[in-house]
Amino acid sequence: MPVSTLSNSSSTQLLFASANSAAIALAEEIGGTESKFADMMKAQLKDWGITDAKIVNASGLNNSYLGNNIYPGSKSDEENTMSAKGVAVIAQHVIKEYPEILDITKKTEANFDGVNKLKTFNYMLKGQPSYRKGVDGLQTGTTDLAGASFVAHSNESGMSIITVIINAEHTDTDDYAWFTATNELLNYVVYHWESKTIAKKRQAISKSQVDVLDGKSKQVSAVAKSDFNIIQKIDANNNKHIKVTTNQIQSPVKSGDKVGTATFEDRTLVGDGYLPNQGMPSMELVAGKEVKKSFFLKVWWNHFVTFVKHTDNLCIFGRICTDIQHIFCFHDFIGLQSSVARLFLLRLLYGKVDSILTLIDTKRQIMGIICLWCLIFTLL
Repeated sequence: MPVSTLSNSSSTQLLFASANSAAIALAEEIGGTESKFADMMKAQLKDWGITDAKIVNASGLNNSYLGNNIYPGSKSDEENTMSAKGVAVIAQHVIKEYPEILDITKKTEANFDGVNKLKTFNYMLKGQPSYRKGVDGLQTGTTDLAGASFVAHSNESGMSIITVIINAEHTDTDDYAWFTATNELLNYVVYHWESKTIAKKRQAISKSQVDVLDGKSKQVSAVAKSDFNIIQKIDANNNKHIKVTTNQIQSPVKSGDKVGTATFEDRTLVGDGYLPNQGMPSMELVAGKEVKKSFFLKVWWNHFVTFVKHTDNLCIFGRICTDIQHIFCFHDFIGLQSSVARLFLLRLLYGKVDSILTLIDTKRQIMGIICLWCLIFTLL
């Protein structure tokens, strides 16, 4: 059988019939051997932050069914173990990274080898005994150790919900016990939680402004890159629990450039809170409009003032600039005699300065620059 055919047929068996032989065939095709594939599984789980799992094979069967084909060093009666949280993490990654899998798992039957049909074991799909609108996956499984287990995915009330039932109760009296438990769990979620849009796309959050260096505007609004949706308890007011982080940016700024981050600080965590390696929900903030670079002389002057403010040169340049701003105008300076200018410059060099230069309009900046260079030239 060609590799492509093997892969497709095995995947179909695995997703529809939870076929153990299909899992082993895929493991050998991908990893070379089932044991090597089990090592790949362990590495992937570690990367996803799942540390409480034990993996001994690709199928999930107890080793007692595998004869001599067991993982090196494992016991003859061992089998895979994992917490419900670990299973949920895997399901979340599968759906996020391979969303097309739901197009397969939502079907109730599929053709196999062109002749036979496989039927689903997920009885919560349309037309099945425990049908629930919104459910489109994901996987059933049963072993003596784990009991009747089911990981489901459902789209309800604007939420993508993953539930995990392990070792469902009352299976001795209810053939659909794992689906009944899943239904109850889904009801709990939709009755107590809701999806809420904190900010629409291009909407400012908490009137956030970002400082712009050397721009024609000193600030630009920080807006949501896309809709910022969170999951919260019904009727909770979480607008006050949004933390905005921004940093000064350099002009020119294009509309849509990243300028910060908005993070939802959830105060109503359940259990351990959000899944590993995810953190609180966050949204990238972008510039709400374009900010062009300012006139080059203004840019030069701003950098000069910053230089004066943050170095020991304040003792010379700061005093010169401050007295030019507070005492002289351009026309007064041109009329001074050379000796007067020298005496005044000495006073500038050694006089006490009470403030640092801050020029506002471009005309005054040009005047200040000319005055500064003229005074230095006079000294020389």
